[in-house]
Amino acid sequence: MRRQVWPRWRQLWVADITDTRMSEAFVYLAVVPDGFSRRVVGWALADHLRAALALSALDMAIGNPDVTKGEPIHHSHRGVQYACGDYIARLDRAGIQPSMSRAGCPWDNAGTYQMDLGCGPPIRYPRVMSEPLEQPFPRPLSGQPVATPPNGLVPARSPLLGRHVRWDPLSPKLHAAELYRAGHGSDASLRIWDYLPYGPFADEAAFHAWLRTQAAAFERVWFTLRPQPDGAAAGMATYLDINPLDGVIEIGGIWFAPELQRTRAATEALFLLLAYAMDDLGYRRMQWRCNSLNMKSRNAARRLGFRFEGVFYNHMIAKGRNRDTAWYSILDDEWPEVRNIIQTWLGDDNFDAAGNAHRSLSGLMQQRSPSRRG
Repeated sequence: MRRQVWPRWRQLWVADITDTRMSEAFVYLAVVPDGFSRRVVGWALADHLRAALALSALDMAIGNPDVTKGEPIHHSHRGVQYACGDYIARLDRAGIQPSMSRAGCPWDNAGTYQMDLGCGPPIRYPRVMSEPLEQPFPRPLSGQPVATPPNGLVPARSPLLGRHVRWDPLSPKLHAAELYRAGHGSDASLRIWDYLPYGPFADEAAFHAWLRTQAAAFERVWFTLRPQPDGAAAGMATYLDINPLDGVIEIGGIWFAPELQRTRAATEALFLLLAYAMDDLGYRRMQWRCNSLNMKSRNAARRLGFRFEGVFYNHMIAKGRNRDTAWYSILDDEWPEVRNIIQTWLGDDNFDAAGNAHRSLSGLMQQRSPSRRG
């Protein structure tokens, strides 16, 4: 590998993982640089070292339309993230040849560390995502007249039905027990609350009391998620920052039980919320806000087609700690393309018999058109 010359774009990818400290915690960065151009073609950030981190970076790289069968060779060390069955299967489905360093020979993978990835040599990844990993999306400014004002409708407290899941209006009496078990029944469940400004709760009674305050609020419209046809309650979400006259709305407060996370059903659930607001109610702007350190939420926003707008620093205090808030949005001129991409991804022909997706939703979103707003 050290003596090989790679004269063409996308003949070799050299994948690796590093860590970097942010203001309050370590995060891990998986990168897939191109061996010829030294450009990063895929990356992902997370607060863990599980195979899902490396797979997210690979999905972004595979989503590039220039990738063809038999190209490129994918080289990595022998870490479990790259040697696991899921990762090798993903390479195989994309027609990419796997290569790994020789046992006991770290120099085989040294190419990654010699690359200038825009973070300065040697590889030192930035402490803030906005530089250079995530820049605000360059939408053109607009002062055009709004020919058709928004409908002025507020989301109804009515069920939203999909093939795999359904959203029911929050009912503390009906949902508290199942939601408490889904959000507090294991160590993995308790991690749900890490970046939310509330929870976990001391007991079911405290959780039930909190649900009553949320159900009683006029400024938010909460829903409970259930797998179809008759699964137990396994998640929550709300519409908030609802401004029907300006056509602005947000989805937030989102959490799913661990068994529902990173599934086709979870993607459909979020799509139902987006489609109801943008198609049925005619909103012009859909927002997504999250703690800037919450890499899972930020990755989810991009995967769903939200575009990054920037960070509000010192935005709030949550659980006694400062919170810098990352902002994302989908605009009405962007929504039709986003909707078509998600619908295509959710289609049966995109999944094998085991329920694994053939194509990456993140990769498909990377190929979107620029903003057309006037």
